[in-house]
Amino acid sequence: MALTWFRSNGLLEDVGDLVVLVSVPFLVVISALALFGFTTLAALASIILVFVVLPVTLLSGDSVLSSNAESVSDPVSELRERYVAGELSEDEFERAIDRHLSTPDRDDVSKPDWNRQLDERTKAMESDRDRVLDDERR
Repeated sequence: MALTWFRSNGLLEDVGDLVVLVSVPFLVVISALALFGFTTLAALASIILVFVVLPVTLLSGDSVLSSNAESVSDPVSELRERYVAGELSEDEFERAIDRHLSTPDRDDVSKPDWNRQLDERTKAMESDRDRVLDDERR
């Protein structure tokens, strides 16, 4: 869930970004421990960060990012593919698109330019639908 949010906002592009995301909380804890005089615990946390967390993140980061990206699918693309494949009639396709576009995602609601994005998605879907209809008529 958190990785999805980071990816959708463009904050998590590759393994390097994931390493930073994982390292920052550790560095905050290490700094707080050292600041309050727990130098032994700070040293132990540093060792865990350097010899456990970072290598595991570097080794498994690509699989975590790719599996997360694959699990997030675009419903509009799925509807378009089903329509083109003939699984949906034109009316079913239009109703499904209208239903999808009228229900904002939680991530989209928090964005200030949600209306602009909705307009762009609607125009893209209408042009795709028109193109498919033109292809069928020929």
